[in-house]
Parts: sequence; structure tokens; C-alpha cells
Amino acid sequence: MVYTIVVHLYAKEGKEVEEKLRNKLIEASQVYSKDIETIGWHVMQDHQDPRKWCIVERYEHESSQKYHLENPYWKTFDPYVIPLLDKPMDLRRFNELDTSKPVHVDLPRTSSPNSSKMVYTLVVHLHSKEGKDIEEKIHNKLVEASQTYMKDAEVIGWHVMQDHVDTRKWTIVERYERESSLKIHQANPYYAEFGAYMGPLLDQPLEIYQFNELDTSKPVHVE
Repeated sequence: MVYTIVVHLYAKEGKEVEEKLRNKLIEASQVYSKDIETIGWHVMQDHQDPRKWCIVERYEHESSQKYHLENPYWKTFDPYVIPLLDKPMDLRRFNELDTSKPVHVDLPRTSSPNSSKMVYTLVVHLHSKEGKDIEEKIHNKLVEASQTYMKDAEVIGWHVMQDHVDTRKWTIVERYERESSLKIHQANPYYAEFGAYMGPLLDQPLEIYQFNELDTSKPVHVE
């Protein structure tokens, strides 16, 4: 079961702070992506507010974190990054859902797959109403949604996950080739049906963050 950590950061003001944080996050991604049992270490900046940043860390297992924590670089990361932040890090832990198997969803589905990029990412946090029945409905609908949307053009990944401790918390990490890829996603007839199904199962408004993923393929200089 893929174990995922989503970290929201809010930086202090200033172009110098922004540049330092950008370079450090890129460097961290380059370092941590090489760790054993690390699937991906994605870093991104908010689409509108440049002070908002996000890290999505994906590991093969919860225990895979030990390799991350044993990396000597880990001890240098927090001391460098924390002084650049205006708020404490918002860290959330999830077990990713297995989307490889068919699921049953009560509502009939109507899906019609559509047949130097900057990856555009949405991170969506959901909070469900109480009840095992509701938990099962959301679980199955998110799995179905992932299976459906992964067939859309220009979709890199559509990962769905449940909080590691509080099972009423869920997160979707949607990764697209570019911002305009959302048009393909929203043109899928399944899109409207998904929103109508999920709305009554939630007890809080969606938290939606829009990010431009950083290009971590090139060397950076960290002071």
C-alpha cells in the first residue's frame, strides 16, 4: 500500500525567500528521489499565491520513511527551511487507495474517456460525514474516479488516499501535463456526476489547492 505524505508550507514574504525555498525544495527532491522505496518526491508552488508551497512524498510502505530519515540530508532540511516559513508546516499522512481492481458504486456511471511542460497539480482535501457506509461509498467512488480519469488525455496521475489516522479525511492529488489539461478533465461527462455523488457525503467544503510543479531536472545552487 503506497504511503503518502502531503506537506503544505507558507513562506515569509520576499523574492529572496522565494528563491531560497524554491532551490532548497528542488535540491531536496533530487536528493530524496534517490532514496530506497521512494516512489516520488514532488515539490510545487501555488498557482496564484507564490508564498504557498506543497510537497507530495510517495513511498512504497509506511516503513519506507526510515530510509528517508536515515539520509544525512534530512537533518539539514528543516533547519534551512523552517526559518523561511511564516507558519508551521501542515503535514498530513495518507494510505493511498488501491485503484487496480474494479469497484461497485451505487450510482450508475457515465464515463466517456477522451482520447518542457510544467506539470499542473491539484491537491484536494475532503472531510466526510461519519459512518462506515459513507466511508465505503467514498472509498469506492474515489477508486472509480481514479480509474476513469487516468484514461483522460494529458493526465499524469490521479492519486486518491485516506488519512493514516482519521479515516474521515481524504485527499486527491491530480497531476496534469499543463493547466489547460483541466478542460479535458472537466469535459468528461463523469466530472459532473462525480461532484453530484460526493457532495452529500461530505460535511465540510472542499479544500482545493492549485500548484505549478517545480522542474527538478536541473542543478540548483543552495546558499
